[in-house]
Amino acid sequence: MSLVHGYSSSEDETDIPALVLGQSVDPTPVAAVVVLEVARPSAKRTFASTVSTHHYDDAVFNIQHRDFDRARVQPQTRQQKKLAKRQRENGPFGHSSSSEEEQEIVDEEEIEDSLPVLESDRESDGDSDSATTKFFGESEVDYLGRTYMHVPVDFPKVHARECFVPKTCSYVWRTAHARGVNKLLFFPSGHLLLSCGNDATVKLWDVSSKELLRGFYGHTKPVKSIVFNASGSDFISCGYDRKTHVWDVETGVLKHTFHTRGIPNAALFNPNSELELIVGCSDSKIYHYDTRSPPDSQIIQTYDYHLASVQSLVAIDGQTRFMSTSEDKSVRMWDWGVNVPVKNISDPAQFNMPCVALHPKGDHVACQGMDNKVHTVLTTGKYRLNRRKYYTGHQSQGYNIGVGFSPDGKTLMSGDSRGRAWFWDWSSARVVKSLQVDPKGGVVSCVAANPLGVSECVFAGGSGDIYYYE
Repeated sequence: MSLVHGYSSSEDETDIPALVLGQSVDPTPVAAVVVLEVARPSAKRTFASTVSTHHYDDAVFNIQHRDFDRARVQPQTRQQKKLAKRQRENGPFGHSSSSEEEQEIVDEEEIEDSLPVLESDRESDGDSDSATTKFFGESEVDYLGRTYMHVPVDFPKVHARECFVPKTCSYVWRTAHARGVNKLLFFPSGHLLLSCGNDATVKLWDVSSKELLRGFYGHTKPVKSIVFNASGSDFISCGYDRKTHVWDVETGVLKHTFHTRGIPNAALFNPNSELELIVGCSDSKIYHYDTRSPPDSQIIQTYDYHLASVQSLVAIDGQTRFMSTSEDKSVRMWDWGVNVPVKNISDPAQFNMPCVALHPKGDHVACQGMDNKVHTVLTTGKYRLNRRKYYTGHQSQGYNIGVGFSPDGKTLMSGDSRGRAWFWDWSSARVVKSLQVDPKGGVVSCVAANPLGVSECVFAGGSGDIYYYE
């Protein structure tokens, strides 16, 4: 009698021919493993498989056997396929040639590149090779060897005593940024205009000739915000790729790069030392960087009292402190380098205020609220929100609508979600004028006034066009 189906003892060797279909078997001792042909000729089973069929039916056994083969022989990535092919060609103990060894090193580097990068492995200046710049003007220097940083002779050199509301649109930069403009910023002298947008670029324009002077290409995702230093020699750009770049305006050279865990929404140079800067991020923290420190210790302070994404930063009180707004609907004042708020303005009925602008006199900050109002915050003495002084008439709910002031501080301006630009008298909060900027009614989210102009203003938004009014 056979002990196991497929194997016979010496007393019952005549049972073996009956087990093999269509073949005659010599009654000699058989091997411990006998291959059986079953009803499906394409499938073959060994001694171990025949034992398994006594405990599992054919369907369960085939599924488990198939899943095991897939997990064992099919690599998951391209690099694993290359390594498996090399092992099949050379054998488990074979040695590859020198060229194959070099290829193996390249494959190992590709695998390392595919792994996630930790914050501690990144250096502040590691992306300088990938950042580029391009000059689009006719010549980088004039006949006297001066670059575009030199203010033209016919351009005003002092602030206007009295400013007026613009009347007409004198020029339009068509599709300045594809898919929309996120921020506009005038050079401190007013003869240059800096813009950033959703096409992951930053562009510098000549206000007089209206030509594109230089493009800055260092981000891989839309650029959220830009800001100049006091002299205008450098500027900061913040992108959705979680990178903060410091650029040289004249040469386009990328000086520093900082990686943050959250998306940088706003940045600001320290007025007391322009080698330091702060970056407000979506992880509810404000990071204070020192460019003179080594790459692994450039964060010299972290301000972490906000409970949600930090949206704006502005220097206040004679630039001795700075103010931040957040999605937690609070406004906080800070001393430079101290992680304890000097003042916290918050209220259950208070709305989020994502965009702010400092008054030319420096005693107030205009805050664009999500309740279709522009609120004012007193930034000298006892910091407080002036609940009696606010500006209405425009639509800002649901959008980050920028605000700005005329150089003399008498007029407050704002964009609108219906394609309009609004102007209020700062003292009386009365609407002075409203202009239809975007003829299609798109969002106008960026506003800026020329710091040395009389009535020159620029507007932009979701259409990607930049409108120059005067």
